Amino acid sequence: MKFMSMTSRKKNVISEFKRLYPDTESLESVAPAEEIEMQFAIIVADASNAVSDIVSKDPKTIAGYGYRGAEKIFSGNESLISTEEEIGLEAIILLKKRPAILINDTALINIPQEWDILNQHKTTLEKVIPSIGRINVKDHPGGDFMGTGFLVAEDIIMTNAHVAMTFSENRNNSWSFRYKPSVDFKKDLSNATNEYEIKELIGIHDQYDLALFRVSFESNSSGKPAPLTIINNFDDSKVKGRTGFIVGYPAADAKRNDPVEMSRIFQNIYNIKRLQPGALTGFYNGSQDILGHDCSTLGGNSGSAFLDLETGKVMGLHFGGRYLETNRAVALWKLVNDPLLKNAGVNFG
Repeated sequence: MKFMSMTSRKKNVISEFKRLYPDTESLESVAPAEEIEMQFAIIVADASNAVSDIVSKDPKTIAGYGYRGAEKIFSGNESLISTEEEIGLEAIILLKKRPAILINDTALINIPQEWDILNQHKTTLEKVIPSIGRINVKDHPGGDFMGTGFLVAEDIIMTNAHVAMTFSENRNNSWSFRYKPSVDFKKDLSNATNEYEIKELIGIHDQYDLALFRVSFESNSSGKPAPLTIINNFDDSKVKGRTGFIVGYPAADAKRNDPVEMSRIFQNIYNIKRLQPGALTGFYNGSQDILGHDCSTLGGNSGSAFLDLETGKVMGLHFGGRYLETNRAVALWKLVNDPLLKNAGVNFG
């Protein structure tokens, strides 16, 4: 996700806040200050230096700014909202609508009250979380991991083509690795690992930001997760508003933010598995094969699956987006007869 221009962002922030709090005339229903401060870490991780410097990267100031911004909206003075108050409102929006929930083994940590519905689907979540992993690379100059992938057949993971290209190359119509890749299906708060070698790039799609890899489970077949099921059919008219979630590895961005300050705010809790709930917003920009969704995603989420909360099946492959506008994902049920996926034995159902 990337920040928009300040003017455009302010309009979207105010509109979204009013949508989430349509009948509120006081601050009684706005989140506690300490929870707003925690969510500020997510904003800083995706902000430009100019934006984060506005509040000196200090989460303890952000709740007050958010409350003052809310008071101006409730009193009809939204035109007077400052940039600092605008960022405070974003933290409140993230807390209520777009949290990024930490995972310990398969358990979700500190689920916000607004997302208590996740507790009703605990069995589904515990089943699918282990099948989503972090794509690591050895000795890559850009870092030790490139994105997220998920198991879609007995030994096949799906991710984005742009993730694959960070460590793969095609010479004479033959794919090879420039850096040694692996996938870790754990890497969560428990600090445990369940890592396997990625041994082959099966192919990169010629139209979509999609790639398939073969994983070697020979070293530890007992820890092998079950493949996810991609939904094989869905009514396009019911896409908008469908509740779901992404599981992936939101990343810190040391290139755009002070790594020392980010480490302090996150308490070194980044680059590990999180669940990010949200909903589909419809088909993106009039297309019939690219979904929009409003889950809170950061760098590292590339290659994440968008899963349907009701069924636990994969609906989309997340590949990018713009903060507070929309995120985008390939509608995978549209590829049920795609040659690349079909020949690889991808699990549709």
